[in-house]
Amino acid sequence: MDSFLAYLDESGGHGFDFSNEGTSTHFVICAILIDESKNDYLASEFDKIKFKYYPVSELKSSKIAKNESLRLRILADLEPLDFKYFYLIIDKRQILPDTGLQYKEVFYKFLYGILYNNLFRTFRNLSIIADEMISDEFLKGFKNYVLQNHTVDLFHQNRFDFKNGKTTVLLQLADLIGGTMNRYYSNKSNISVKDYLPNKFLGDIIWPQNYKPFTVDESLVLDEYKDIIADLALLRIEGYLNKNANSNELIIKKRVYFLNYLKSIYLYNSKTRFIYTDEIIQHIGNLTGEIIKEQYFRQQIIGPLRTEGLLISSNSKGYKIPCSTSDIYAFFNLSSRIIHPMLHRLKKTHDALLQATNGKLNVLNNAEFDYLKKMME
Repeated sequence: MDSFLAYLDESGGHGFDFSNEGTSTHFVICAILIDESKNDYLASEFDKIKFKYYPVSELKSSKIAKNESLRLRILADLEPLDFKYFYLIIDKRQILPDTGLQYKEVFYKFLYGILYNNLFRTFRNLSIIADEMISDEFLKGFKNYVLQNHTVDLFHQNRFDFKNGKTTVLLQLADLIGGTMNRYYSNKSNISVKDYLPNKFLGDIIWPQNYKPFTVDESLVLDEYKDIIADLALLRIEGYLNKNANSNELIIKKRVYFLNYLKSIYLYNSKTRFIYTDEIIQHIGNLTGEIIKEQYFRQQIIGPLRTEGLLISSNSKGYKIPCSTSDIYAFFNLSSRIIHPMLHRLKKTHDALLQATNGKLNVLNNAEFDYLKKMME
């Protein structure tokens, strides 16, 4: 099993007094991940780049500062090197006082959990090399957290080393990547490492994420299009019924029975009532003499009708012919509640595999999944 090294560096501090000009708005932890067998060669190649720009001193993001053209030249020189990077970014301005995260001990323990779940739960054999100039309190706390929570056996060999960036050159690479991302998220620079070194990106965690609702409040929807929606829905249902009224194919008959039932409820009972799935299934079963399961109903009756462009609204209460904008949003909201968590789970799986294989297995690189990649982005 491959062994990996993670060179860890932090950018920004814990402080929350933003009236103080020196207080950072963001806290960044960057991990440079490499195959341990390639460590010496990578260190040698990076040292050549460092010497090119800073022959007698360290290559640090803070030294480059506002020199954007120099930062871009250095990033371009990093492209041939064999490494990956992962980073955690905390926007301290978004942390609410009642969370307790403004207290250093609570803040650090929160970070430990995030780093542990995204590093030690992904790599079987991972060793941490951290700059001894980082907060000693943070690093010792993280080490203790891992020792308390991580099971180490013959197949899980881990270690922590604290070294000086002056003598361990790859810690300077972590400083450069982490510092560049801190400047980007702090709006001090337009340079994002992800844009210039996309193939070396193993994942990130941006916390807290701005919550974006993925459903619409149906009660706030204006209904200026209700007549158009109702007419369109009935027109398409009538078209399907006229086309398939005399079909002898059993599945087509079931779809016709379903649409006729929806239509009769809509026209003669209630335009606003959603009809429970069990009620519909029982009705179709009475006409066909079959016992129909819910999954079959959704896949063989509802799905194909919607694929043909018929407007069928649904929510947790059942199905109906839409006669208002709210009915349409009810269907979109229901679909979004299904699609959004599925995408989130797919992304979690993708990110874990990308990290565990050191970027070698990128399922989303397949052309067939371009649409999934766009939705996740």
